[in-house]
Amino acid sequence: MVKDSDKIEVSIRFPIKISVITAALALALIFLHYYFTNELEETLVFCGAALAAGGAVLAAFYTGRILAFYIRQEQNTERHLGEASLLKKQVNALRFGERWNEPAMGVARKTCREIAGLKGKSLDEINELIKTGDKLDQILHLLNFLEEIAVAVEYKVVDDKIIHELFSEGMKIVWKTLELWIGIYRKERDSPKAWQHLELFQMKLDTISNETK
Repeated sequence: MVKDSDKIEVSIRFPIKISVITAALALALIFLHYYFTNELEETLVFCGAALAAGGAVLAAFYTGRILAFYIRQEQNTERHLGEASLLKKQVNALRFGERWNEPAMGVARKTCREIAGLKGKSLDEINELIKTGDKLDQILHLLNFLEEIAVAVEYKVVDDKIIHELFSEGMKIVWKTLELWIGIYRKERDSPKAWQHLELFQMKLDTISNETK
C-alpha cells in the first residue's frame, strides 16, 4: 500500500502512568498528614495544597510534552524545506546543462573548443582568433553564458556540486586562456567589472584545487 508522501500522520500520547503516580502520591501525603495531625480542617487545607501541587506537576509535564512535539514538528518542517530547496537548486543547475547542449548553443560549444585549443598560446595568437567581428561576438556570447552560471553559483540558486561537475573544467580553461585578453578588453571598454563573477568563480576553483593538493 502506497501512502501519500504529502501527508504527515502525528499522534500525541499522554501516558496515564504519570497521572496515576501523581494522584497516588498526593493521596498518600494527605493520608499521612491526617494520620499524624488528626486534624480534619488542617488536612482539608493540606489536601487542597497537595492537589494543586499535583496539578502543577502534571501541567508542567504535559506542557513539556506538547513543546517537545512542536519542536519536532518544526524540525521536520525545516528538514522538508531544506530538501525542497536543494531539489530546486539541483533542477536549476541541470537546466544550465540542458541549455548548453541545445542546438542554439552549438556555436558557443565550438568557440569553447577553439579557445581550449589556444591553451598556452600568446596574447597575439589569441587576438588573431578574435580579430573578426563574428568571432568576437561568439567569444562574448560564451563569456556571458559562463558569467550567468557564475552569478547563479554566487547567489546560491544552483547546486554547486552539479555546476562543478558540468562546467568547472571548461570554465577554468576558458578563463585561463582568455585572462590576458579579458584584462585588455576591460581597459579598452572601461568596464573593470566585466565577467567579474566568472573571475571570482575561477579564484574559488583555484583555492579548492590548492586545498586538495
